[in-house]
Amino acid sequence: MKRRFRKTGEIVDVISYNKYTTTKRNSELDWVSYIDSKGVEHEHEKRLNIYWDFENVEEAPDTDIDWEKVRIKAAISALQGFCSNSEAFNNEDDKLAKWSVSCADALIAELKKGGEK
Repeated sequence: MKRRFRKTGEIVDVISYNKYTTTKRNSELDWVSYIDSKGVEHEHEKRLNIYWDFENVEEAPDTDIDWEKVRIKAAISALQGFCSNSEAFNNEDDKLAKWSVSCADALIAELKKGGEK
């Protein structure tokens, strides 16, 4: 798990840890094993507490979205929704397909706008 070392601000990858207590800082029994930003492994670094000495780091979301796959899945979902409605099911197949793709395109356009974070 990615954590920021509070003392240095360095982002490290925590491998394992032992927390004796969260209320007492730097207990003799606390330790953390991590890999630093240079790839060096620090095994059982004593007197480090995972809660006191490290903070969570929000990892960036995957921005490589395959919008064509999203479009296909959204169109299929819309089509399933239309087909579950007995009134829509009586329409011509090509109309249902066009409505489904239109719904998928509208959904993707809205998703690409982003939103509140």
